[in-house]
Amino acid sequence: MVGSCLSCVECDSNLENYCAKRILTYNNTYYDGTNTYGVYSPMKFFGLDKPGLHLGVVGLGGHGHICVKFAKAFGAKVTVISSSPDKKKDAIDRFGADAFIYSEDANLMQAAMNTMDGIIDVASKAHSLQPYIGMLKTHGKLIALGSPSSPNSLPVVNILVGADIELIPMDYVNTTIERMEKVDIRYWFVIDVGKTLSLMNSPIGDVYIVPPNKKGTPTTQKDSCCCQNL
Repeated sequence: MVGSCLSCVECDSNLENYCAKRILTYNNTYYDGTNTYGVYSPMKFFGLDKPGLHLGVVGLGGHGHICVKFAKAFGAKVTVISSSPDKKKDAIDRFGADAFIYSEDANLMQAAMNTMDGIIDVASKAHSLQPYIGMLKTHGKLIALGSPSSPNSLPVVNILVGADIELIPMDYVNTTIERMEKVDIRYWFVIDVGKTLSLMNSPIGDVYIVPPNKKGTPTTQKDSCCCQNL
């Protein structure tokens, strides 16, 4: 289902699937009067129906193979991402995908970073969304349509983008607390526990290196940290 009346007893009890006016994924009428067409509708709504886009499809099951067919019909380059390597032949030869990535192969996953305009995630097993966000280009779109038995995970640090931070060592924590009490923050404290963050490859905003220099202010340098730059 993709919608409900949002005002009945069932909807007020977070039981929208029991709503008498629920809107089903296929062959129903949406709020704006248009028909629902399953995975086609979100792809169309979020602009993933344009020729020349590179789209990823996570999970090659009932919804997944339909996503591949629609994406190819739209004229997109399609990469299937699956935890079942034996589905590669069907993905490419039967459904027309351009590429296949076995999600347990770290090298293949890394090679796909920052390459996709959109990803449709229809996997039925709970998983982390972190690697798929990394595959998106700037302003790429991740559409989660799967229904796993437990929620997918996404570390909050991966959606903090473009932040200006102060990179601090562990022995500066007490001073940091004192500065927080004085509202003396520029503008996000990140503790470099292992002294490795400056070696990471994901760019963010300005990084202020502390302890302060002789003038009493943090030194500033354009550096990198562990946040994804989406």
